[in-house]
Amino acid sequence: MTTPRFTPTILLLLILATSAPAPADELRFRNGDRLSGTFVSLEEKKIRFKSDVAGDLEIDVDLIATFATLEPIEIHLADETVLHDAAVAWEPAAAQEPALAPMGPIPPPESGEPDPEPGEPEEPAAEAAPPLPTPEDEPTTPELEALMPEDEAVADAGLYRVAGGSAVGPQVFRLSDTVAINPAEVDPIDWKGSLSAGATFERGNSITDEASASLEVIRRGLESRLTARADWLSDRDTNFTTGEGTTSDREMKGFLKYDFFLTDTWYIFQSLSGEKDGVIDLDLRLVVGS
Repeated sequence: MTTPRFTPTILLLLILATSAPAPADELRFRNGDRLSGTFVSLEEKKIRFKSDVAGDLEIDVDLIATFATLEPIEIHLADETVLHDAAVAWEPAAAQEPALAPMGPIPPPESGEPDPEPGEPEEPAAEAAPPLPTPEDEPTTPELEALMPEDEAVADAGLYRVAGGSAVGPQVFRLSDTVAINPAEVDPIDWKGSLSAGATFERGNSITDEASASLEVIRRGLESRLTARADWLSDRDTNFTTGEGTTSDREMKGFLKYDFFLTDTWYIFQSLSGEKDGVIDLDLRLVVGS
C-alpha cells in the first residue's frame, strides 16, 4: 500500500482553502468598524443583522456608513419604488484609488555621449509628460454629485449602490431615503360588508306596518376570519275599525364568530350570539359556540 505524500505547496493550499472565510454580507459603521454576517431586513430605521459571532442584532440605521449583500434584496424607496438587486458598499473615488501626485517632466536618461560641439544643432528636448489624473479629476454622475456632502466626507454619508441587475441599472441611494429592505410579509386583510333595509306599509280594512334591517361585516385574512351580523325586525297590524293593534314580530339579533384556519379546508371557531324578542318577552339570550 502506497502512502500519499503531500508537498509543502499542496499543504499550503489546503490550509488556505480551509481557513479562508466564507463570503458574507457586510455592514460598515461610521466609526470604521465592519461586521460580517447576513443582512436580514431594514424596517422603521432599524437594521436586523445576523452575525456568526454576535448573533441576532438590531442596529440603528444612523450608525451605518454603507453595506453590501451577496444576494439580491427587496429595496423599498421613499417614492414607492421597489428594487430587487444586490447592494454594493459605496466608497468615494479617493478611497478606491490612492491619489497620485502630479509628475513633472521626466529627465532623459544619461546616454554617456559627449555634449555637442559649439555650432552643432541641438536635438529637441523631450516634451514634458502630462500630469496623471487624480481621483478628484474623475467625472461623477449628476446623481452622485447630488449625494456628495459639501465637505466631501463621504465615508460616513450613509450611501450604498445597487449592483445594476434591476431595471434602473447601477445607482447610488441614501439609507435615509430607504423606507424598508426585505420587509416582513403583511397578512392581507380583505373587508366585505352588506347592509339591507326594507319597509312595507299597507292601508285598508287593516293597517300593517312592517320594517326590517340587516348588517353584516366580514374581515378575512390569510389565517383568520371574523364575521359580525346584526338583524332587526318589526311587524305590527292594526284593525282600522276598532283601532286594536297586534305586534307579530319585534326582535333583535346579533352574531359574532371568529374562525382560525389550520389548513385551507380545516379551521376552529368561537362564536357568540344574542337575541331579544319583545313578543315572547325575551329580554336577552346569549349562546356561546365553539
